[in-house]
Amino acid sequence: MKTIVVKLSAFILILASLMGMNACFSEPVRKLTMVDREKVEYIAVFTDYEGPMKDVPETSHAIILAYLEMATPFRNSISDSVYGEDYIGIKVKTVETTVYYFVYRDWLGRTLVEVPYNAIYRVNSKLYDTLYDFVN
Repeated sequence: MKTIVVKLSAFILILASLMGMNACFSEPVRKLTMVDREKVEYIAVFTDYEGPMKDVPETSHAIILAYLEMATPFRNSISDSVYGEDYIGIKVKTVETTVYYFVYRDWLGRTLVEVPYNAIYRVNSKLYDTLYDFVN
């Protein structure tokens, strides 16, 4: 019994140390970088990066951008591929740049926005529903 307690204590100590090291050395998730609303030329949505894009009416730009602005940091994104299989992409073209956001629901039902190589953010599920109406 004593050996089980010692082994369990050692395991917990090692696990806690690894979690502490991860917290010390991992980069904090950055706030979602937003575009200047005044400079948005158009917003398009898509379900396949290589496929057709559908333009979002200008009257809906403010709604989509407002949902994105409410996104809260979740975790870092370490690759150029989106975690969600059934994502809806958002292409926001401004005078200066083009930004892509990928919105999907994970296996726990959370609605997430991913910016590849940057971060993943939690967002209101109504954003996914709004985008879904545009792509279908």
